[in-house]
Amino acid sequence: MDFSKFLTLEVTPDNLRATLVLSPQVGDIPRPELKIEELLEFVQKKVAPDMVNQDKAREMLSLYAGPPNGEKLYVEVAAGTAAVDGEDGYVKWSREYFKSEHMFDADGRANYYEKSGLKPVAEKEKLGVIIDPTKGVPGKDVAGQELPAKDGVVCEIKAGDGVRILDDGKTIVAEKGGRLEKFGATLDISDVFRVDGDVDFSSGNIDFTGIVSIKGNVRDLFHVKAGKLIEVGGFVEGARLESGCDIRVQGGINAREKGLITADNDVFAKYVSNSEIIAKAHVYVGTNLSSSKIIAGDYVKIAKGSIVGGTTWATNQVIATVCGTPSGSRTVLIVGRDYFAEEEIKKIDKTIAEKDARAEQITGEIVTAKAKIATLTPEQKHFLKDGLLELKALRDEMEVMKSRKAELQKSMHELLNTAEVLVHDILYAGCEIQVGAGNFFIVNVDLKGPLAMRFNRGRNKVEAVSL
Repeated sequence: MDFSKFLTLEVTPDNLRATLVLSPQVGDIPRPELKIEELLEFVQKKVAPDMVNQDKAREMLSLYAGPPNGEKLYVEVAAGTAAVDGEDGYVKWSREYFKSEHMFDADGRANYYEKSGLKPVAEKEKLGVIIDPTKGVPGKDVAGQELPAKDGVVCEIKAGDGVRILDDGKTIVAEKGGRLEKFGATLDISDVFRVDGDVDFSSGNIDFTGIVSIKGNVRDLFHVKAGKLIEVGGFVEGARLESGCDIRVQGGINAREKGLITADNDVFAKYVSNSEIIAKAHVYVGTNLSSSKIIAGDYVKIAKGSIVGGTTWATNQVIATVCGTPSGSRTVLIVGRDYFAEEEIKKIDKTIAEKDARAEQITGEIVTAKAKIATLTPEQKHFLKDGLLELKALRDEMEVMKSRKAELQKSMHELLNTAEVLVHDILYAGCEIQVGAGNFFIVNVDLKGPLAMRFNRGRNKVEAVSL
């Protein structure tokens, strides 16, 4: 009787597994005798001899010769090895540069205003390491045929602007600070940080050393800091903007008394409302400036509109078409005072006071030491010498500061000669004009322009001059 009616060999489609299957014994029909040699010959019709697990073949032979089985029995008698493709090369980045995710505070709470992928790289920062691909490992099927494997692909990385690959051919470093960008296989460090939409929870806060260019708006409570220019294509809400150069807002700024705009040079905006702006040079507003606090190191200019409410303070000039309102809204205009110089003088005075207190302390210690000069130890004499040197240094530093303060005061005194408020159409009653410290002019009746509000040294008062 043919034993193959009772015993079959199943091979998986991938040719990696061969299994003997013993069918259930039906009725009292006996199985024909089967020897190990016959079983191996049967298996080797599909399986290479060196791939057969003879122990497993004997296990099936034992089941075959054993008691009748009521269900199919399976014994795997051969197993191949799958080919393993090599892993592609890749860059092991030092941190996340291209995907931004919300960051977490120390206590594990998500900070939705900060995102991890938006921090600029620093000069000489190690960006990552190129990892080599691995070789593929061939496999072998139950028929003894080799299964080929693919080797991993080399990671192609090219160093573009501001990026260098070291001599080891693997280590990637930044040659300058900026935004790391990847174009195909090329890495560049850009001086421009671009935001295609709004600065909001999708972008998080931005702190960048170069230019920040925002296509959309800057939403409430977000912070944008740039070492250079900040460009905003839309409007700015109650956000904080800090620039080491200019801030240019194509739309308006309406902080609703929540934000702060500071620039080391100029600030430009279509309109400004309920906002605070501090610019070390100029503030330009296209249409209207209302209910805001404005400080400029040179001048504030409203191109085609009015200044209504708030305080507008410029070192040299405030220029507008209209100031105030027909209803007499309080509008404060200050010129002839240098805010930044005044702040510097405050710091100088504070530092001089601290140094003067230290000088007095040292002087007392020196007087005490000199009174006991004959009994001083070498260490105490060395202390006395150090005290004298420190005292001289403190006095020299205070003299430099006093000289700087006098220079600033002189410069501010001279501002009275040129500072002015220029109004093209009308200066409404309710406006308060200050030229220099303590020189006020309260506008009680509407004044037609063009006119200039200036300080008259001869009369020692602020007066209106028709132009």
